[in-house]
Amino acid sequence: MEQPQSWSGPTGPWNSITTNSDYIFVIDNAVPEWLIKSIDEQFYRVPMEWNHYSYPGSKPFFGKTWYNQRTGQSEQAPWAVYALGDLIRHQVLPAVAGDAQFQHYVRINLNAYPRGYDGGAHVDFDDDVSLWSVLYFVNDSDGTTRFYKSPTDMTPLIDAEAKKGRILMFPACYQHQALAGTGELRMTVNYGMRIQSILNEIAYAGDRK
Repeated sequence: MEQPQSWSGPTGPWNSITTNSDYIFVIDNAVPEWLIKSIDEQFYRVPMEWNHYSYPGSKPFFGKTWYNQRTGQSEQAPWAVYALGDLIRHQVLPAVAGDAQFQHYVRINLNAYPRGYDGGAHVDFDDDVSLWSVLYFVNDSDGTTRFYKSPTDMTPLIDAEAKKGRILMFPACYQHQALAGTGELRMTVNYGMRIQSILNEIAYAGDRK
């Protein structure tokens, strides 16, 4: 199997955003230290549920769904979830693309993979070019996020490292997978967002490697 590019992302100011021709964005240092600490305090006390799935037939994992527009589910989330979402909406999206306008959330999840578990290769949404996935890494993990060429071509493209405080943004139809880590949990907050931007047409129309 072809080895993917190893991609650790930028180490400079938060607005030094790294991307590639596939429109996968790695954003470091965007989240202030006080919010990172608040997320630590709140999320390790969240009553997570076993039996979440990335796709039918995948291994189950721990998780919590706070909001899902398509199923009508809506539950009260820790305030840090909304604070982090506001930071993404009002600071990260405009920095990624000057014309980007947040429309609404489609889904908000907390995912937690135990040692040796992965989410299986999947797409988050495949039916709307305006849908983007935004991940926040709650903790460091050696379980990277791997991107593949397409849902029908499992050639690895990029491994994005799971680093505490990092934000990862990509079109929701991109085939990806949370690889199994060796630590206790690999925790991420996952936002499904509908945005208005020229990026929608560019990202979906562009040729992938």
